[in-house]
Amino acid sequence: MASKTTNYNLTKPSADDFYDVGVQNGNMDIIDGELNNLNTKTDAANNELNGLNTKVEGERTKLGQHLTASNPHSITPSIIGLGNVNNTADVNKPVSTAQASAIADAKKAGTDAQSNLGIHMSDVTKHITASERTKWNSNNFELLKTQDIALHLYHGGNGNGTFQKVEITGVNFENYDELIFDFDGKVTGSSTTKNNHNGTIRLQSDVTESSSYYIDMATFQYTDSCEFNINGTVRLTTFNGVKIRAGSTYLFNDSDGLGFADSILYTDRLLKKTIYFSVPMDGNGVTGEDTDITGKLNIYGRKGLKQ
Repeated sequence: MASKTTNYNLTKPSADDFYDVGVQNGNMDIIDGELNNLNTKTDAANNELNGLNTKVEGERTKLGQHLTASNPHSITPSIIGLGNVNNTADVNKPVSTAQASAIADAKKAGTDAQSNLGIHMSDVTKHITASERTKWNSNNFELLKTQDIALHLYHGGNGNGTFQKVEITGVNFENYDELIFDFDGKVTGSSTTKNNHNGTIRLQSDVTESSSYYIDMATFQYTDSCEFNINGTVRLTTFNGVKIRAGSTYLFNDSDGLGFADSILYTDRLLKKTIYFSVPMDGNGVTGEDTDITGKLNIYGRKGLKQ
């Protein structure tokens, strides 16, 4: 016995039924009708989709026009509260009087600095040449010698002074334009050495105390101590100098601020003769009082100062 399909109600002959053209044609008509309905719906859907595409393209065109428009929302200064604002470009905005003055001063300062720099760079008197730099670099003081000093002074009393010296050897002083003698030492006296007993450390060119050409380095004086340090520095320039009189000392000063006394000595007097480190003391002592001067005398020299 024939049956029906679930969805479209098609006739399904049983295995025992004879073939019936009418049944077959009926099924075909049902299928044809359903296919036609499906085509109708598909065409409608396609039409609706095409309409949506047209709308999307239209909206896309509007969006592009909106994005490229200079003022798409027609905003005016008044709408956003800027009705009284002067719409001036940044490069054309005015500055205050104070700002204009400061800008002008800064511009002038820059111009002056550039001009001064050009003048400075072209002024050869403000810059040393390579040869001058080499000369100046070679003019540094060098240590010529360190000489040990050990002098013993014995007082004979009766107001007689005492004097000792040691020859400075091993340096040809004429080879140098400037010399520094720097003594760092100690004064030691006997336990009976009299207070206010005093002496001097000096450089001199002759053997005797009274007829020498000399320059004092430092003075010392006993007080309550019989042992104390003594230091003295003298700088000697050997050109454009003045003559030191016999038995006279040079007036020391520190004119160039280098921290030690200046002295300009006449080359024919002191530096062309044998130089001694000497110590004269006064005659205030008594017999048996001794004084020892010990330390190191550093001698520095430099060349190339003469023009």
